[in-house]
Amino acid sequence: MTRIIVLCVAALVAFLPAARGDVMFDKGPVGLLGLVLRPNSNVSAMVQPFQTRMSGWADRIGIGIASGADPNHVGFKVTLTDTNLVTLIPGTPIAGSWNLIPVSGPTLAYAYTDIEPVFLDHNQIYGLVVEPGDEQMYGSVAYAYGGAGWATSDGWATNFRLPYSTCLRVYGTPVPEPSSLLVLSGAGAALALSARRRRLR
Repeated sequence: MTRIIVLCVAALVAFLPAARGDVMFDKGPVGLLGLVLRPNSNVSAMVQPFQTRMSGWADRIGIGIASGADPNHVGFKVTLTDTNLVTLIPGTPIAGSWNLIPVSGPTLAYAYTDIEPVFLDHNQIYGLVVEPGDEQMYGSVAYAYGGAGWATSDGWATNFRLPYSTCLRVYGTPVPEPSSLLVLSGAGAALALSARRRRLR
């Protein structure tokens, strides 16, 4: 009986959804290099492909952003896209757009925005399109160390690799896979059956 209870508690700890605010994706630390997005720049937008470590509901997105000028307080325009093949970027918009305001001064850090929760499947490749919010603002998006991102300079006619992947964090509430739920259900059933047998003795 004790062994079954220990097993069930372990299953609960392992498979219950993580607390809200858990990091679902983290491509960091914030790099010292960046891609400048500004009016009349040869870079008009970029996409960072990513896959979450577990399926779940994303509710907060952060991108490493350096200083910038933003007279209209619009910031960067960010759109979440859905694509299983990175070669098909920018993909189909599934959420957004949101605005991220660049940090003033020489600071290089994450800028976050809360979003309406959107379900992300960890088997799916998603893209994050980042553009200037309007023609008055500019700022730079930080690179992360390792990997490679994607960008375009000609209205998505062609794609080319960035030297580093964009620094990106996604927060949310991961949920168990169906197989994990099955294990959890089985453990709960075993506990209930054991308790019932004990009462009948």
